[in-house]
Amino acid sequence: MTGDHRFVISARIIGAVRRDTPKLKMFMISVLWSDQAEVIIYRSFQNFKKFHRQLKKRFPHMNPFRKNDRVIPKFRGEARRSSMKQKGSQRSVQRMKFLESYCDKLLKCEQTVTRSSEVTQFFIPQAHDLQSDFTKNR
Repeated sequence: MTGDHRFVISARIIGAVRRDTPKLKMFMISVLWSDQAEVIIYRSFQNFKKFHRQLKKRFPHMNPFRKNDRVIPKFRGEARRSSMKQKGSQRSVQRMKFLESYCDKLLKCEQTVTRSSEVTQFFIPQAHDLQSDFTKNR
């Protein structure tokens, strides 16, 4: 399973799973690859934030004030006062909508971004994604 020739075509957020050990909410993402393989992976909100920071380092934009010069989409996933008031499922639904939108915008970027090693590595299934007991304890 090499990421050299394969690239991500689409990524859809299909659900959220709460893990007891470690205590963490993971989002279920259905990833469609260029070879038509579809895989479900699990990533936390923190994984997405870290991923976005990596992309910002790799693809800095020339003029931060002009939207047209932006290479990657903004990640506005920080806790806002309005979202802090939301509890449980409402907050999860909001985050799922946000992550879905972020993935859509990201995968519509230039090929240099969408086919970069950072994007490919983020969406490649990790060992825990392939374990059948990973979705237990939800």
